[in-house]
Amino acid sequence: MAKKAQKITQNEEQTIGVKWDEMTNAQKNESILRSYSAKIGLLNKIAREENKPELAFWNKNTNLEE
Repeated sequence: MAKKAQKITQNEEQTIGVKWDEMTNAQKNESILRSYSAKIGLLNKIAREENKPELAFWNKNTNLEE
């Protein structure tokens, strides 16, 4: 598990071109928010495709038909 996490971290560093330790707090926050946003989007997509609203993560104004 630790090796997998290390590999993911190395891949993220290659993708963004900056090591986590060298990022500013604002850059770290933005990176974390982008990651969570992508995961939420994927979860909602799966919920729509499988027609399982209990899997979705959305605000009260979001509809699975969107």
